[in-house]
Amino acid sequence: MFESKTSAGALFRQHAEIARAHFLEIDAVTALYLDRCEEDAAVGVNEAFRGQFAHVEIASILSITEYAAQKMIALGCDLRWRLPRVAAAFACGDIDLAKATALSEALANVSEHSLDEIERLLVDGACRATGNKLKARARGLIARYDPDGVRARRVRAEADGRNASSGWRSDFGHQTPCRCRCVVPIRELSGNVVPML
Repeated sequence: MFESKTSAGALFRQHAEIARAHFLEIDAVTALYLDRCEEDAAVGVNEAFRGQFAHVEIASILSITEYAAQKMIALGCDLRWRLPRVAAAFACGDIDLAKATALSEALANVSEHSLDEIERLLVDGACRATGNKLKARARGLIARYDPDGVRARRVRAEADGRNASSGWRSDFGHQTPCRCRCVVPIRELSGNVVPML
């Protein structure tokens, strides 16, 4: 029995240490991105295009996909500028990368006047909840504290052509995930329609 408690404690400490290491990695990725933005600014690159290739460099350094690098940059920027409580909990190992990402995604479109209160309430019990539970709790808190934001997001989603109930949209008769644009095969564009299974 004593070994079991020691093993559980060791697992808990190791998980917290890994979370702190993940935070440091996300912070380093964000610092590299900001360095590239400053370098681009120094040579007169338009603000909209600063740092636009940093994700490629980060992907190469870490041997990850460019998409994963972009997600790391987005999370790091969120932690630096929008979510100080999430950043603090992540930095000390109270929450791990999965929970920090779940919180960042859940709070992405919350209005600034409601963000502080919702973030505080979510971070309070985050160490004892799974990512899915955090997202569900976030939806409830957002509906309660930011009802105007909920309506605005629903209108935006409908304007994007998404079906809010299924999360899928249909263009040209194909089912595509809602976050992606429909890509029509070249054969269809050339008039040689090939039925897709």
